[in-house]
Amino acid sequence: MLHSKQSNPTGYINASNIQIPIGNRILKYILAQAPLPDTIEDFWQMIWESGSQLIVMLCGAQDCKGTTTPIYWPTKVMNKLRLSDHSVTLLSSTSSKHQVTMMFQLKQNSNGERRTIYHLRLMDWESGGIPPSEESFLGFMDAVNSVRRHLENEQLKEIDFGAGSKNSRNNCHVNLTHPTNRNTTQSTDLGYYNWCKKGLHVVNNALHHSPSSHSNALSSAFSSNRRNDVMVDAIVPPTVIHCLTGAHESGVYLLVELMIHCIEHNMYVDISKTLALLRQQRMCLVKNVEQYRFVYSALIIYLQKSRLI
Repeated sequence: MLHSKQSNPTGYINASNIQIPIGNRILKYILAQAPLPDTIEDFWQMIWESGSQLIVMLCGAQDCKGTTTPIYWPTKVMNKLRLSDHSVTLLSSTSSKHQVTMMFQLKQNSNGERRTIYHLRLMDWESGGIPPSEESFLGFMDAVNSVRRHLENEQLKEIDFGAGSKNSRNNCHVNLTHPTNRNTTQSTDLGYYNWCKKGLHVVNNALHHSPSSHSNALSSAFSSNRRNDVMVDAIVPPTVIHCLTGAHESGVYLLVELMIHCIEHNMYVDISKTLALLRQQRMCLVKNVEQYRFVYSALIIYLQKSRLI
């Protein structure tokens, strides 16, 4: 729920706050419906109140040009979208064959506070269908994870060395033209509202009760990083994922990302159980058999490229 205001007295928004415990980590997401013409302000209010700095958009270009799903951002660099409580400025935009990456400055009008928001959009994924290829999908996911790593690294720097000046953080950004570059930094904001605290937890026995050999390996692997993981999870805001419905394509993305995380940490993988439990937190995740099969095919390509099979 959002903070209520005159234009939205109930604070309702079609979004679900999901926290997924895996090993020592708690992965935090917001799955949301794409903004409607009369909910653009609510969407950006959600971004501000949740503290999120990363938006993953899974609508194709043809979907964004329709009357029901407006383009909710400024389309020219340094142009502003002026809302009643916030303003959004497009700082940069880069595009490739399958994705568009934008960087915004989100400003709260009442006090002038600013945050940097990263917006990554996967192209050519029609609603109810599947991405153009597993390779383009996984490449897009790598770019998203690269930005997320920068966010987490900057949070750890704030913890270990103390907060620097606000201006110095705002002048430091991820090099978005090189998604695999892990050495650049970007702005962060440690202060965010408690909007996400009301979210539901996905408790997946398949993720926690893996075979004993896996558990022992995980215990050893995670022991040295436990402190950093706990601190990062406590302060890193959620990743916002949206498609037209906030369920179908968003569910595919979340399920693949979750399974890859399990594979990377030698955890037991049960795709069907995980999806069933995720659907308890937001209905209709993954629309049809075609999308469900794509989850498997994407994971197969990932394993092949990782030389794990």
